[in-house]
Amino acid sequence: MQQQSLEDYRNFIKSFTQLHNDAKKIPLGESSPSDLNSNPEFKVLIFSPHPDDECVVGALPLRLKQELNAEVINVAVTLGSNPDRKSGRLKELESACSTLGFHLHIPIENGFDKVYLSNKKSSKNEWLEKINIIKDLLLKEKPKAVFFPHNNDFNSTHIGVHHLISDALHLAMQEDKSFSTHVFESEFWQMMDKPNLLIGLSEEDEALLVYALAAHTEEVLRNPYHINHPARMLDNVMRGAEVIGGQGEQAPEMDFAMIYRHSIASNQKIEPVNLNNVVDVKSSLEDIFS
Repeated sequence: MQQQSLEDYRNFIKSFTQLHNDAKKIPLGESSPSDLNSNPEFKVLIFSPHPDDECVVGALPLRLKQELNAEVINVAVTLGSNPDRKSGRLKELESACSTLGFHLHIPIENGFDKVYLSNKKSSKNEWLEKINIIKDLLLKEKPKAVFFPHNNDFNSTHIGVHHLISDALHLAMQEDKSFSTHVFESEFWQMMDKPNLLIGLSEEDEALLVYALAAHTEEVLRNPYHINHPARMLDNVMRGAEVIGGQGEQAPEMDFAMIYRHSIASNQKIEPVNLNNVVDVKSSLEDIFS
């Protein structure tokens, strides 16, 4: 009996590896435009450090678009650090956003350069110019929610974008005392401290995210991280069940999920909400904003 169980697990791992390898053969760079119609009164801004982050952290924005008719705008903070790839990355990004039904906004032509925390200290005037551009966008769009990386997400541009958007939010609140929004910090390169929100995703929507991510052709040829995305989402369910749902709690009934830290920006402060929230595939998203 034990030998048979071991053989079953061997077959499971063999099948898993074969499926993963087969996925590498799926054609890249394709796209299928989605409907852009949405409610302009419910705007969501994703501040993406690089082209592809709109897919990598896009579970909740995608559900908000589909279920609450949100208008999702992907703000491409940079188009990468390689000048020779910027035009190519922009075309890939346009395909990915079209597939997800996200609008695309580039803050300045070719995106910002050197969005690093070190530049905040060494190039104060340049940093202030970037802050003001983002602040003006926030005050113009008055988003219901904004997404950006947490402050320790390993990659220097991810960390830089965290501080850039945080500074812009504080400046927006200073200029317009009534300005407020929901803040969702995301993680990719490194886990965040004290996440408080786990968002489930259906098989169909996970497939859509991976399909859109595969539109970033040159990036996933270098490193096929698009086909690793489901494994990351599976791991999020296991980890989020304990870290967010509570130690020793029953794992939620879902296969894929994304982890966020939910805060409220209001009255000159950005403060995490007090409630840990696990939202499965069938649960309403409206309670998050109540």
